Amino acid sequence: MAGRLRQGSCALGCAFVALAAWAGGASAAGSVRWGGSETLHLTATAVAAPLSTSEGPGRVALAPASTAAGSGEGVIALTMSAPGTSWGSARDPAAVAEVSVDGGPPQTISLFYGARKFTYEGFLGPLSAGRHTVRVTNSSSLSAAQDAPPIRIAGAQLGIVPQSDPDYWAVAYAPFIYGRSSSASAYIPLLTYVDQSAGADGSHTLSYTYIVSAHDQGDSIVPAYQWGTWGRMTDIVSVITEKVAADGAVQSAVYSSCGCEGTPYPDSVQAPSDSNTKSFTGAWLGHHPMLRDATATNYLSDEGTTAYRFQQVPVPGPASGQVREAVMDAHPWTYEVSNEELPREHLISTSPDDILVGDYRQYAIVDSDVAVSGADSVQFEIQLAGDPTWYSTDYRQMSGGVASTFAFHDGGHNRSVIKLPLGWGSKAISGFRVRVTVTPGDPPASVKVGSLELLEVTPGWRVVARALPPVAVYQAQALDPTTLPF
Repeated sequence: MAGRLRQGSCALGCAFVALAAWAGGASAAGSVRWGGSETLHLTATAVAAPLSTSEGPGRVALAPASTAAGSGEGVIALTMSAPGTSWGSARDPAAVAEVSVDGGPPQTISLFYGARKFTYEGFLGPLSAGRHTVRVTNSSSLSAAQDAPPIRIAGAQLGIVPQSDPDYWAVAYAPFIYGRSSSASAYIPLLTYVDQSAGADGSHTLSYTYIVSAHDQGDSIVPAYQWGTWGRMTDIVSVITEKVAADGAVQSAVYSSCGCEGTPYPDSVQAPSDSNTKSFTGAWLGHHPMLRDATATNYLSDEGTTAYRFQQVPVPGPASGQVREAVMDAHPWTYEVSNEELPREHLISTSPDDILVGDYRQYAIVDSDVAVSGADSVQFEIQLAGDPTWYSTDYRQMSGGVASTFAFHDGGHNRSVIKLPLGWGSKAISGFRVRVTVTPGDPPASVKVGSLELLEVTPGWRVVARALPPVAVYQAQALDPTTLPF
């Protein structure tokens, strides 16, 4: 997956600025003290295909364009770390940087990757080629850290995406999102991705979705239900769909509404509606619609502001036929950051016989496309070499083979997980079964498996597909054919 190949790389000639080259650069080997600021003087040059050089661990360089550009959509890439912090720490989860260019309004970058180097990217609005002043502030007021961590800057780059670049539209119209009151320590936007298409008239349809590190209402009230329903513990929420004319005018914009506009609504409670869409009537930052993450289910309002201003350069959306979670596979560090947050949100048990939340790396992710008729649910089961237990998506192993009430899926293309013993990735998969559950007395169901893939999140935070033995399909009675009411 291309996202993994880019991590930690910097091609010859990349425009990242080394610390020694900064005019008036950062002191103490690029360290910005708690509550302090550093000013960088950077030259903006044309870059190409910014969606293909997205942020990630290590140093990630925006690719230089083959031709110069006088102006375009500005982007910034900062490789930073915050020693002494970790997204898994309740005491020092992250340092928070405020980044401004030429004295403009600052954007927020929460250093969720902690003490490790990570390249964080943001859009800037219209920017011209040449020298610019970038100010990086280590915000003591926005961070939840208690031990005054510094921010170390290992590299910086200003880029201009010219309008001739195929990625220009996706970057120039990306949503500006005000974070929640908890954005210093939890429920952080990790990635924004874009699905885009071009019309014959030169128009562009741009649909943006963001991936949040955790979900604290809805399905996650019973975390095992969220694992089983989505195959992840992050939240993936549609943000806004815009139709942009060939001349750049926005013809329409529809966003995923919290249903709470016009009223003071705490961002720690569930949205009144999980499927409400509204026409966007809020403010714009240039071409960028300004929205606020307004509720615990991460649905949005086009009214109100917070101190956290996220301006993420988007990444490509899933390929045709893929589920939304495939974007996490292409950027597997999202699993790592989400995993670090879990112990701060939930009770943890790594026992495969316990319904409590485990470690991402002990879950086999089942990506399936199954057509069924006359069935209550479809479940998947794994047997590992040397282990007689059949582990299943509905936690059947916890009850000695008794049917489960966790009827997560009734077909279609989706993901679920099977909780397995830690270290399961070192073992061969000796058996794999599809169990179709039916209500006692009903006629047999029919099932057709269109696609089936088993994914492992490795100890080193890669996502790999595992080979499966011949797949068996069988039917069994359901204890309760209804899903849980969450």
